[in-house]
Amino acid sequence: MTTSTIDTARAPDDAGLETAGTVSARDDLTRLVADDAAWDAFVAAAPNGSYPQLSAWAEASLAKGWRSTRVVTEGPTGLVGAQLLLHRMSPGPFQRAYATRGPVAAATLDRPSLAAFTGRLQRDAARYRLSHVVIDPEVAPGEVETWLSELGWRRLPAIQIDRTRIVDLTRPEEDLWSDLRSSARWSVNKARRSGFGVADEGEAGLDAFGELYLETARRVGFEANAAFRETFRAFERHGLAHLLVARDGDGTPAATLMLLDCGDRVIERYGASSRAGAQGRANYLVKWESMRRSRDRGMRWYDMWGTDHEGVAEFKASFGGVERQYIGAWELVTNRLVHDGFAGLSRLRQVRLGGSRDTTSTTGGGGTHAATSRAAGAPRVVSIDTAPPVDWDARSVAVPGGHVMQGTAWADHRRAQGADPRFVTFSDGRTALVVLRRQALAPGVVATVRRGPAHGGGTGPELAAHIGALADAMRDLGARELFVDPELDHDPAYETAMDALGALPADEYQPSIHVMRLALPAGTTEEGLWSGVAKTTRQRVRGAEKVGTVVRRDTTGELLDAFGGLLVERADDLGIAMRPELGYLAAWRRLIAAGQARLLVAEHEGVLAGGLLIFLQGGMHATAYSADRASLRRELPGTMHLVRWTAIRDALTDGATAIELGGVDLAGHREPPGPGEPNHGLYVHKASFGATWVVRTPARRLVLRPMAVRYMEARAGLLGTARRVTGALSRGAR
Repeated sequence: MTTSTIDTARAPDDAGLETAGTVSARDDLTRLVADDAAWDAFVAAAPNGSYPQLSAWAEASLAKGWRSTRVVTEGPTGLVGAQLLLHRMSPGPFQRAYATRGPVAAATLDRPSLAAFTGRLQRDAARYRLSHVVIDPEVAPGEVETWLSELGWRRLPAIQIDRTRIVDLTRPEEDLWSDLRSSARWSVNKARRSGFGVADEGEAGLDAFGELYLETARRVGFEANAAFRETFRAFERHGLAHLLVARDGDGTPAATLMLLDCGDRVIERYGASSRAGAQGRANYLVKWESMRRSRDRGMRWYDMWGTDHEGVAEFKASFGGVERQYIGAWELVTNRLVHDGFAGLSRLRQVRLGGSRDTTSTTGGGGTHAATSRAAGAPRVVSIDTAPPVDWDARSVAVPGGHVMQGTAWADHRRAQGADPRFVTFSDGRTALVVLRRQALAPGVVATVRRGPAHGGGTGPELAAHIGALADAMRDLGARELFVDPELDHDPAYETAMDALGALPADEYQPSIHVMRLALPAGTTEEGLWSGVAKTTRQRVRGAEKVGTVVRRDTTGELLDAFGGLLVERADDLGIAMRPELGYLAAWRRLIAAGQARLLVAEHEGVLAGGLLIFLQGGMHATAYSADRASLRRELPGTMHLVRWTAIRDALTDGATAIELGGVDLAGHREPPGPGEPNHGLYVHKASFGATWVVRTPARRLVLRPMAVRYMEARAGLLGTARRVTGALSRGAR
């Protein structure tokens, strides 16, 4: 039951709520605290009201052990208050309080209102035995942060999302549709053509939602919230929940969204999709239908609830709207002795459980010394930093064997996605960007070195020695596995050295580990390169120029979204999954801004006909992705021939030692594809420019903590069995 907490000291006699006519301010405060309906009406009407402040959220939180109370007071501009979730801190009688998305103000959350609210909390803290209170109101950054600091609050790391995207639903449906990026409209239409349908299934869809939600959590790597059923049921009891499910033609669930209402705003609280649903673009269809149907039932605002993850931000941005930023979480300590005592106890528990042992790095980045026991003269790790040391990109991207995925721009991208990038420096100055990834309820972390470490012109055994030293350092850091994937041409001596380390072949991170490379040694001329191009290819290049196709460098990335749409279409034709929500468009923007990537686009009379993304790394130019518009191939022949020839000329002009035209092998095909085999045509196309087939070393996996890995493998087996049983029961029920 909600506890009354009432402040009448500053309440004028004529204050009142519209919900019950003209009543006294005391009645207002009493009713807001004691009456769920009155409080919910207040939250729904408040400018910064949000669904976690509704009574339904308090009901749902009971399943997690949180009780609730409400604190309401009067500020100069009106009422201000918050629904507090209370949780007992063990051992002892003390509690912590969390005003999720509060406080809420009837008018403006100005400094006097915050002061009144803070004073109310401080006066009531002893009554509730509060150690501290956390708030994270939906207000934009600015003066409010200064006011909170002056009132004794301190900033905390984000608890809820602090950035979101809002769509105005009051406009006509055709305007909303036109705001979608072309790639999103194409994906919605593709899902419809593929036979997916969307229905608001209500509570009957919870089993399908749970199945998709858990699959998505495992695939993406986030912690599944087991209380989604309680959340939906609590809000549905108040008429504030909708559950949309997209199913394929056979009735199999493919994508889903749980929507919660607060006033005239609808919020995407949870979403999920199966792998097949994502490939079929059912996730796009269910989002569009959610927006469209929310508009039809009179909602004004559509809140996509979170753009903190860079890939998710890209996906949601494709549906229009504007991004909003909030101030994040703030803490008010109401009992310093208790608060600091529990903080010390928490640190002691972390140490006993094998928490991190970070010290100050010798390079000044703020990281960890990594002690190794390798032989004298062998490379060793001298620092592991959370910020990049000086000249990092010069030592990680520009050197032989360097790659953009070892650079600072890529580290920023992965950090924006929630990963933990670490900058590792060896005793000889070489480097490795290691990305640490944690999983819920899993011991240790997984350490991954994408396209690294760079060999720096050294031998294969030397590179293996560096990887051995890195494995020691990652083990000391608590990693259970280390994955490496260096840019190294096939080297038997390297493979032998890696075998000696116990490194196992691993699944490839890229669809192709072989490349078609065109060497550009000193003295190479454009005329010499042109003479080495096959006659039919030269004809197609000239033919593309003759019909008016023009290739230019998109230095600002203005056409990245359109290029991404081409990639999605082409990948779909080939049966390859390309998902913008994974964040590759955002990553490419960072790389272009850092001067580590270049986008070439082919246009004809202003229409994008094709494009090619090039990474600038290791002294070479390397094709990362390419695509053309299949529907224009007859009308505009030779488009990609012209694009690739332009890329070759640019590489020669820039003084690159070679240009890689990308790979042509598919999983299970590690030799040049022959006639009739998949990608044979692509192989012939790239070879026609004089490029040759180059074999690369495979990715490797080092097990650093065998017991932890065995535990994860056993857990995966049990979860797989549970999924199969659940799926069989679900199909039987249908």
